[in-house]
Amino acid sequence: MFGAYRDEQANYSTCVFPRAPFTQAYEAEYILLQPKDGMRFLELGCGSGAAAYYLARRSNIDITCVTNSPVQAKICERKFAKLGGRGRVIVGDFDKLDLPSESFDAIYAFESIGYTKDMDAWLARCWRMLKPGGRLLIRSPGSLDHCRSAHDFRSVTAFFDNWKYNFVGANVLVHKLRRLGFGPIRYRRLQFWHGA
Repeated sequence: MFGAYRDEQANYSTCVFPRAPFTQAYEAEYILLQPKDGMRFLELGCGSGAAAYYLARRSNIDITCVTNSPVQAKICERKFAKLGGRGRVIVGDFDKLDLPSESFDAIYAFESIGYTKDMDAWLARCWRMLKPGGRLLIRSPGSLDHCRSAHDFRSVTAFFDNWKYNFVGANVLVHKLRRLGFGPIRYRRLQFWHGA
């Protein structure tokens, strides 16, 4: 289904996040990740590669992306062809990823952590692959336990009906990250909009 409606210009996202005062998609993430020339980044669950391409166009960083979709990988490869060898794609299950320890300055996952079959192992793998002082940025739709009314619950569940995603609340994620040694940890809950 992905290949039927996605292309190189598409920006894959399952949620609408407020961008103000940022006008570009991924501008806020760029600021949070603080890329500097020569850094190595890893994206887990890259979709069409829109975020990776945006980050690599703005700074001279090296990006490795992981997707389990050969269709998405081909789209990424076409984008990365313009980066002069600074972008690569691995087609595979990020739960089985075995890359060298302490090899990335930053790891990020936008709306993909919920696809892991073992979150503790996923987070431990990120900890192992990050260089000391590296950054981990996770953007996730969150969990249904943050719904405050029946209307909220119906809106969210209607939107995610048949979507095989394991929602994780921020408190659970922060607890798991602290146990591994991550710190400081910052998170922000953003409003979820369900369009009609």
